[in-house]
Amino acid sequence: MLSVNLNTINIFLLGLCCAFESRVNTCISPTTSCDCFKENFRIIINCRYKNLTEIPTFVDTRQVYDEIRFTSFEETGTCQPTAGCNNITRIDANAFANLKVRTIDLRNNPVAHVDVAAFSALVPILESLLLEGDGANAIPYQALAALDIHLKGLHLQNYGSVVLQSPVVFPFPNLESFTLKNWRNLDSITPSVFNIMQNLKKFRLFNMPSLVSLPVPAIHKFLKLTTLEVMDTGIRSIFGDTYFPLSVLYEIKISDNVHLTSIDKRAFNGVTDTALYLDVSNNNLDNIEFLLNGHWTALRRLNIGYNYNLRGLPTGIFGNIPALRYLDCQNIGLTQIDKTMFIGLSSLHTLDLAYNQITHISTGAFQNSPSLVELRMNDQQTHNQLMKFQNNSFLGVESSVEILNLMGNRLDLTQFWEDLTRLGNLKELDITHTAIRIIPDNAFRGNTLLNTLLLSDNNITSLKQETFYGPRHTLRTIDLRGNGIRYIDICVLNDFPIKPTMILFGNPLVCDCELVWLYDWFNTQSNQARLAGDIGMCAFPPSLLNKFFHEFTRNALCPGPQSTKTCPAIYVTDISSTTTTTTTTATTTTTKSPLPLFEFVIVNVDQTSIEVTWNITDKTFVTELKLEIKSNGNTRIIYLGIDQSSYIFYQLTVNKIYTICLILKINGEFRDEGAYCKHVRTLQFNAAKPTPHNPDSVLG
Repeated sequence: MLSVNLNTINIFLLGLCCAFESRVNTCISPTTSCDCFKENFRIIINCRYKNLTEIPTFVDTRQVYDEIRFTSFEETGTCQPTAGCNNITRIDANAFANLKVRTIDLRNNPVAHVDVAAFSALVPILESLLLEGDGANAIPYQALAALDIHLKGLHLQNYGSVVLQSPVVFPFPNLESFTLKNWRNLDSITPSVFNIMQNLKKFRLFNMPSLVSLPVPAIHKFLKLTTLEVMDTGIRSIFGDTYFPLSVLYEIKISDNVHLTSIDKRAFNGVTDTALYLDVSNNNLDNIEFLLNGHWTALRRLNIGYNYNLRGLPTGIFGNIPALRYLDCQNIGLTQIDKTMFIGLSSLHTLDLAYNQITHISTGAFQNSPSLVELRMNDQQTHNQLMKFQNNSFLGVESSVEILNLMGNRLDLTQFWEDLTRLGNLKELDITHTAIRIIPDNAFRGNTLLNTLLLSDNNITSLKQETFYGPRHTLRTIDLRGNGIRYIDICVLNDFPIKPTMILFGNPLVCDCELVWLYDWFNTQSNQARLAGDIGMCAFPPSLLNKFFHEFTRNALCPGPQSTKTCPAIYVTDISSTTTTTTTTATTTTTKSPLPLFEFVIVNVDQTSIEVTWNITDKTFVTELKLEIKSNGNTRIIYLGIDQSSYIFYQLTVNKIYTICLILKINGEFRDEGAYCKHVRTLQFNAAKPTPHNPDSVLG
């Protein structure tokens, strides 16, 4: 009898487990107007692009959803009728009856009327609301008040109020994130409006051209504030002690305010020891002397870019920021780099100097930043003036720099190649579109760890075995698109144990017996559709003009006998290198956990999106993933959990080259040296999608 009872109990428990598992794993939409999907373990109701003009009717699925989305990519009022954007203009009483959801996103819908009881049915589950008005009406205060103690996030966009003042008092004691956006007429905020919001941590003001001064007394109500963003407003100045009472503020973004010309030296009193991130980019500042006031002991990232009127960096301006890791100085009018410019930045990891007017880089220009890993100096606006490197320009960072971006500059090559070979730890070099014609023999002899070499859109006409001498064990990608290469010698990649991918599209290749070695290799590969695009089309002879390798036979390429060639053993010859004086210090070597093998594949490319997927064989030591997408010196970083195996990048530029890298975090440290990168171009409109490809295709 006891045995039967135990079996009965076991069956009952198993049924409960199955029912629970079914509940967790299913994704059922509560309305026929929308669909349901899962995103990073979150259950999402997708009501985007459904041509909705009102909130749909819901049925009770007994499921709590994480988010329902009604928004679109297009700004309100700009969506084409054929795109299917929603146009919800009113929310009636109990519009969300039977729905249990934590976040509602109604942006890009010009909601003009919201009933007082519109959100009543959502209490107490709803935690975050993103709501947009029609630009004319005031906020639906009474409807929002019903959410009082339950709301944690509120985004209010496109309302017509001129002033926020009593009797309006936001009744949200537990609100943590508050955003006001596109209030184009708002010019003042009375402090009493925020009296109850004592737990606010993130406050954002976006696109408020009538707001000519910061509502400092109102902001001082938020004593627990950690993040403050003020973008695209009409503010003119930031005065002393603006942030003084905000003792836990660590993220400050004051950017894209075209009328902002001055920040008082004492503006950041009280937060210099807590601020981790400071962004004052895209304003109209003519000095940054506020950095000299106080000790910025915690600051890790500073962005002063696109303040063109700075026109220079005074000596010692960074002397009070000893822990800074990332410095963005794009387009601030710099014309030269000298060795006193970065005094005090001994911890600097990344320096972005793109879009300036730099023509002169002095000896030891970066010597005060011995930890520098990534240096971006691309796209200098010099009107074809040459960028000149003095002897030993990289003195002090020869063993630290791993990424160097000089794309889009005209280089004075007198000293450049000698300085380049001193970068012994260099892993990625971008000298795209620099008008280089000749790569000297053994130019990369000192860059023995080089992984990615970007040489596209230059005037290179020939390659030799000595061209890529040096990084034969590490070089994986050579991008030579858009040059003038006609012939490729069989010995060019002879010394590489693992042949790197060589991208040749856009070169006037002469397809004859000299390329039989490349043709034969091509026909051994599984992914010929992509490789044909990488290699490109023949330019000569006329019979093969504009044809890819898969479109003709070997006999058409080389009808006669093929000559044999023996490649010289150039690595047994002593290649002299420039000698530099260094100081030897004792170091302790720490053994790192090995990097696991993994595959990283581009599975789909569209005009404005790229989808990637990956497979990691052993996740024992992997704690986090990082995806980086780069283009024209700009980098976007996405942090992911180890269980995610794919990602889609949206809103990309049509017909543009992107570099996408997957980086693993091993035992708490991102292992950038093991990054695996792919280069891909988004499609042109009306272009056919490329065939998805496997990761085993390398050229050689």
